[in-house]
Amino acid sequence: FRPQADAQISDAYLVPYSDVNHVSTSQAVSIFLKNLTKHPRLVMQSVTDAYLACSNFYGAQSENGVSYFVVKEVSLTRATENDRIGSYVFYPSTYSNVYYLSEDLSKNAAPYYYKKTAGVTITDFFRRWLKPTNMIFTFGFLLLPFVWIASVVMARLKRDEMVFSLATIASSLSLAYMLLISFSGSILDRYAFTVFGSTWVAILLVTYGIGRAVWRRRLKNSAEQES
Repeated sequence: FRPQADAQISDAYLVPYSDVNHVSTSQAVSIFLKNLTKHPRLVMQSVTDAYLACSNFYGAQSENGVSYFVVKEVSLTRATENDRIGSYVFYPSTYSNVYYLSEDLSKNAAPYYYKKTAGVTITDFFRRWLKPTNMIFTFGFLLLPFVWIASVVMARLKRDEMVFSLATIASSLSLAYMLLISFSGSILDRYAFTVFGSTWVAILLVTYGIGRAVWRRRLKNSAEQES
């Protein structure tokens, strides 16, 4: 379980491949549980680091383009594959939807090849929003655990039950997914993007619910003072 470049190896296991160059899911789960039992603090720290890397708060680097590890360098405007793939069309060097493929994959993709060059004006407009949207992405996932706690507590207190119940569903979905990919070591931001929408739905619902609760309290206090 080695999430960053300077990490120490806690244990070594000899695991035979269940398939050609692959370890089975059951083998991976077994190794993870052994580590969790023997080194719970190390594993939880690794999962936390992976979560922060998925959110782009920490960086993710690769030596071979396949296996990534966490780099503990804080940033609020970073993007990894969300930038290299998602924003590829907006850079002056390409202005194109055609992404790099290996020789083998290029052969398979050849029948579907179609090049579309975006206009300079529209790409310049979108490129100006890359850093702000990266910040929205990162802040959303940093807030997610706290939003989940707030939504559960407020729903249990039956304050705006419908609003906070919906927020609990949305935040639970997002947090469960983020923890799943963090536990699995899939630390790329493009995986986290799957629940970007539901994360911000939860944040907006909780913000709305708390704001309305504060407003109602003020109205009640004002009415009591007047009476």
